[in-house]
Amino acid sequence: MNIANKAIIQIANLRLIYLFVFVALICFIFREELTTTPLGRFFMIGMSIFWFTRMIEQFIFLRVNHPMVHLLTYLFLIGAILFLVPVIL
Repeated sequence: MNIANKAIIQIANLRLIYLFVFVALICFIFREELTTTPLGRFFMIGMSIFWFTRMIEQFIFLRVNHPMVHLLTYLFLIGAILFLVPVIL
């Protein structure tokens, strides 16, 4: 992998970390709005779909029989469920 591709991947990873922290803050600060408004429910469903599809991508792109891969797969499923439960209940 050349230097430019390494830099692009590093920048993308840093931005993804920022996005996850931002989403976590939204979830903690705007708990009520996320479950009672159409925009909040749409956001929660979208995040659930994000984690569910991320779990599916584990099977497509990361076909490795390793305990850490299995753990991550379960964590992605838990993430999908945690975002969906407040919308359903």
